[in-house]
Amino acid sequence: MGDHADRASDMVREMGAWLRERKITMEETVGEGLENAPEAFLAMMRGETVGKMIVHLA
Repeated sequence: MGDHADRASDMVREMGAWLRERKITMEETVGEGLENAPEAFLAMMRGETVGKMIVHLA
């Protein structure tokens, strides 16, 4: 973006629309429970996750 900062508002508008319309998606790896957070962190560090690592807390 640094080379095209003047187009940042265009990018936000277009990407936002594409996300809302599900034309593009983001991948996530999701874990459940605080007790699984350490293993989720280790899996992320080992490269065993896809996209963002999220741990849902109960």
